[in-house]
Amino acid sequence: MTYSSEEHRNTYMTFHAKRADYLMRCLAELPVSKVDSVLDVGRSPLTNLVFREFPRLSTLGFEPTSTLLDKADPIDAALVPHIVFDLNKCDTPSEWVAPSAFRIVLFNEVMEHLQLSPYWVFRYLRELLVPGGFLVIQTPNAVSLGHRVRMMLGRNPYVEFARQGELGSHHFLEYTK
Repeated sequence: MTYSSEEHRNTYMTFHAKRADYLMRCLAELPVSKVDSVLDVGRSPLTNLVFREFPRLSTLGFEPTSTLLDKADPIDAALVPHIVFDLNKCDTPSEWVAPSAFRIVLFNEVMEHLQLSPYWVFRYLRELLVPGGFLVIQTPNAVSLGHRVRMMLGRNPYVEFARQGELGSHHFLEYTK
């Protein structure tokens, strides 16, 4: 089986279509403009969608070549600067990278992938926001109806959990609304 970036992107966007639509509606309701600076934490195919509305977009996360999502939907580094930082190091403030402050920080579909308490990550993200800025958080609902039905049928409703120290698309924690 060969890897197809176009197939992966299309599968991802089909699966996340409702979340993408909801995210863009939330952004449209914020009192912000297209010239505001935006940070997308944890690049994904949604990043290019956000970039179309907010051209002053930057991203933050692992090395761009280290994740499957970056291979699925490459982003032009000349247009969208990327800040390399592992959020799992947020519990050591002396290691925080301090880019300029942003009006909006997007933290979508990332929290469930963290190997440490979100407390440290939220402290870090607060430092990246300008006063009065917006932190937009989105995460899968661990007790959604679909998950509950699969569980009642005796099937595991969750993505396979990762092992300690493993990077990638696995979930380490699950959250509810």
